[in-house]
Amino acid sequence: MAEQIHLGDVGTEFRILVQDDGVAMDLSGVSAIYMKFRTPKNVKKTQTSTFVNSGSDGLIRYVTAAGFLSEIGQWDLQVVVELPGGSRWHTDIVNFHVHPNI
Repeated sequence: MAEQIHLGDVGTEFRILVQDDGVAMDLSGVSAIYMKFRTPKNVKKTQTSTFVNSGSDGLIRYVTAAGFLSEIGQWDLQVVVELPGGSRWHTDIVNFHVHPNI
């Protein structure tokens, strides 16, 4: 993530390393992977994620579009992984802050 994220920023990359017990997960065989965001006003936004490389290194990303970073304050982020056969699991929740502009 960027050092500081600001209201209305476009093109901010959220890059996450998905791990299990501290080891990068091989995600190349998942059926879906996405990031769930919760804004300071408790609005939930779900964004499909892409692999940074092939997925075998556990790195995924989402790049913000216009209008996405719409609230100032603390946001929550959680990755959801769906496996073939219907299994689904969630990562730990991480927080980040969206700052105001001048």
